[in-house]
Amino acid sequence: MTVICFASVRGAPGTTTTALAVASWLEDSVLVEADPDGGVLALRYGLGREPGLTTLAVSPLLDAQGLRAHAQLLPGGTPVIVAPESSSQVTHVWRAAGARLGPLLASSGTGHVIVDVGRVGASSPALPFAGAADVLVLVCRPLAEEVIPTAERALALGRENPHVGIVLVGDRPYGPADVEAQLGVTVLGVVTHDPKGALALAGGRAVRSLGRSPLMRTSRALATALVEIGAPDDVERAVDSTEVSA
Repeated sequence: MTVICFASVRGAPGTTTTALAVASWLEDSVLVEADPDGGVLALRYGLGREPGLTTLAVSPLLDAQGLRAHAQLLPGGTPVIVAPESSSQVTHVWRAAGARLGPLLASSGTGHVIVDVGRVGASSPALPFAGAADVLVLVCRPLAEEVIPTAERALALGRENPHVGIVLVGDRPYGPADVEAQLGVTVLGVVTHDPKGALALAGGRAVRSLGRSPLMRTSRALATALVEIGAPDDVERAVDSTEVSA
């Protein structure tokens, strides 16, 4: 079981989209929406607000089936634990139960838990959990105003968690080699800047129906890389090998 946490530092680089795309390629995965600024997936996909993060937060303990009891299925079949749209509600969940969420997810028995915690500023209630994940992915666009503060935060969080790195959404004007050489941070991968694919996801399209889009193809490679970092023994069985038609 691997907990992979997706976050950002500045702007809206596509953290939720990247987490959703990666989760769709991993067998036996559950996506947990836990952004303190509020959730978007229930509204986007026409899901109920419960079960979800609020019911998970009051659960005393979990096994694999118990975690899925708090999930709903996205089009295409990816289980997701949705967060309420209200930032005050999600922040309350983190402040009341954040210390329990990490151990709950880590002991769930689910193959891969993908957690979207939104922006991890210095005051984010999700920051301790993000730092304790098996792999912490900071998503940013390769622009100086985003990549510099993201690299600084990655290096700071890396003092507590060795499996911290950046995922770039696009590779211009700065590619992975530029970022690593100039800022001294690990780049875990690059997801293609694919506005058409991202817009289709934001509009509620089934993730797997976009399987041949640039976004989904590069997300599949990223999923493989993250599993290798977080759980090397599970690599061969972790990524779904099913071909998806466009």
